[in-house]
Amino acid sequence: MSIKAVTASMQAEAITKKNQKLVEGAKTVFSRPLSDVVARRDQGFGLRVYAQETLSRLSAIVNESAKNLGVNLETYDASPEATADRIAGFAIGMFSLYKKQNPDLTEEEALAKYEKYIGRAIDKGFNEALKILGGLGVTDAQTMDGIQMTYNLIQEKFSNFFAVRSELPA
Repeated sequence: MSIKAVTASMQAEAITKKNQKLVEGAKTVFSRPLSDVVARRDQGFGLRVYAQETLSRLSAIVNESAKNLGVNLETYDASPEATADRIAGFAIGMFSLYKKQNPDLTEEEALAKYEKYIGRAIDKGFNEALKILGGLGVTDAQTMDGIQMTYNLIQEKFSNFFAVRSELPA
């Protein structure tokens, strides 16, 4: 039998027998069987391998998508400011389409409804992104600070847009 064929349970059994001989004279009692400890260790290893494989596949998808969209990831600006500009610019740019789809609304009504609509959409998007990052274990302070800064900048851009737009004559 090769070393690779030794299973976790076989390792645990061998270690347990060895430890039982050592502790019989000392009358020590384990709170958890060693086989449980080894099984949990191996389960954690499996999850890490799975996470690495998932991240590798996700990276390949991102790279392929960027290539298809003509985005150069080496020069792509992912700073909070640039990200907020892209998100807010897109959302603000969609206001004219929203107005066309809702011709029965006055300018004031359209602004108020769109502000609520886009605000909920942004909140939902950020919450989903946070769940994904949490699931991937990306919760370091620098990343979370960047996300919060991006969110705040988007809210500031929306506030400015809606304030200026509401002051314009209808």
